[in-house]
Amino acid sequence: MTLIAGLLCVALVVVVPLALEFLEVTRGPRLAAAAAGAVASSSFLVDEGSVAGAIAATWLLVPLTLAARHLAQRRWGFEQAVSGIAVIYLLMGAGWLVTSRSGARPFGFGDVVVELTAVHFHYAGAVASLLALQLVTWLRASGSRHVRVATIALVLVVTATAVTAAGFALTTPSLGALGALMFSVGLVLGAALILSEVRPAIPNGGLLLTVSALSVVASMALAIAYSTGEWLGTPAPTIAMMARTHGMLNAFGFCLAGILGWRLEVRSRPLIR
Repeated sequence: MTLIAGLLCVALVVVVPLALEFLEVTRGPRLAAAAAGAVASSSFLVDEGSVAGAIAATWLLVPLTLAARHLAQRRWGFEQAVSGIAVIYLLMGAGWLVTSRSGARPFGFGDVVVELTAVHFHYAGAVASLLALQLVTWLRASGSRHVRVATIALVLVVTATAVTAAGFALTTPSLGALGALMFSVGLVLGAALILSEVRPAIPNGGLLLTVSALSVVASMALAIAYSTGEWLGTPAPTIAMMARTHGMLNAFGFCLAGILGWRLEVRSRPLIR
């Protein structure tokens, strides 16, 4: 199993099931999602093909169930729209996972790029959007005067994933660089707010949120270096180097530490209202 595949499995079994609490998913369904992720992860134990694709398709049940639940709700607003987009990103990530394990290569992509696309939609798409939304929710509840800045950061994070994906699909490096820039600005703004306003105010989860904020700043510096290098043809980190640095920082530093930090802080009340 490659490092990229390993990061994807961590998303399926640990990171996404934990992040589902941000959608007010209860413990039982979260455990079921983790079980589905474990089954889907076992597809990496067999060669690419129809069998591996069928095993990986188990994970599709999670975003499809979330989508049905989301569509059935009666209350709609900005936060519900953002969480709905996060569910769509999760569904797209699941689709690319199945595509990867089936051995399909749409748009002429290589196997690594298809696998990376699945990783991108899970971490940068779904989880990053939910973390950015949680920041807006917390700041609004605390009466912060920086809610508007956090909302701008949230919009940048949510839309950047689609822009970056379009850059890959259309083989347009400049579009990919724009998406990386939007994503970086949004996440760095969020990190600044966490370090300056959230961290000093919370008794629980502060250290983990600090780790998350610092990790994402370092990770986004690498993302900008990679995307601009692809666009301008200048020296840039390799995909293998990005997996070891950017990927690890995002998965364990930004996403996992961020999820655990927010859970410690607001475990006793709904996270998205």
